Amino acid sequence: MFNEIDKFTNSDIITGILVNLAEMQESADKFDQALNCLVQAKQILEQNYGQVDRRTCKVKRNISLLYLKQNRYDLALNELKQVEVSYSLFLAAVLFLRN
Repeated sequence: MFNEIDKFTNSDIITGILVNLAEMQESADKFDQALNCLVQAKQILEQNYGQVDRRTCKVKRNISLLYLKQNRYDLALNELKQVEVSYSLFLAAVLFLRN
């Protein structure tokens, strides 16, 4: 949908649109389309803020919930593991900075 995202100066707006569109598609039981929007949003957020950012983790969580609704348990677990690793890295960085 937004293949040339680097041309947009405020990609946060685009990720918000993608997440909202995914919610609407999910409510219409269009899980594959919703998943595509969330994956695009995740890629943008990872590029802009990294894997540890709360926005990225929230989208990953939403992706895992969609996978669960599709009975794709291995993929859901993989996304949640990525979130867990991200939070672990974040906590390690916070603890390191405190010392």
